[in-house]
Amino acid sequence: MRCVEASIFVPSGPMPVWERIASADFCEAAVRALGGPGRLKREVSNSDDGKSLKVGTEIAFQKTNGRPWMRWRVEEFLPGKRLTLAASDHSLGLSSYDVTLEFRLESEEDCDRTKVMASLYVLLKNGVMELATLVLPVRWLYARGLRKLLSRLRADLGKPYFAGSEPPSPSS
Repeated sequence: MRCVEASIFVPSGPMPVWERIASADFCEAAVRALGGPGRLKREVSNSDDGKSLKVGTEIAFQKTNGRPWMRWRVEEFLPGKRLTLAASDHSLGLSSYDVTLEFRLESEEDCDRTKVMASLYVLLKNGVMELATLVLPVRWLYARGLRKLLSRLRADLGKPYFAGSEPPSPSS
């Protein structure tokens, strides 16, 4: 599987959107939306306040039994524009992987809406597992998870509409 993308328009300027996306809470929401196991414990390192992100911040997730599950690292952090997270595990043998999750924001200067684009790149190190993702609905499931994640911005930032659809009329 290579890349899965989703985008949404949010009727807000880029900075309020960025403040929400550039947080450990949103990273945890992303992990859950993309199929993370039920209950997780989160540990944030190399962060000023334990919640905000910057280049080098690591967010480690553990299952409730204390076993490590996934560790994300902030690779790129351009405020108001781009956030890139990466995770990999090569100790899992047949289940080894490399994953990159990227969020990009676009907004016109005089416009009070922001387009949020999310891209998920998954590379399984086992060729058989990688081929299986072409047959199974894995790509569809990840795309659905990304759309759900972007839709959750609704609660914090207003009523968004998906990229490609018409913006809501001012009277609605």
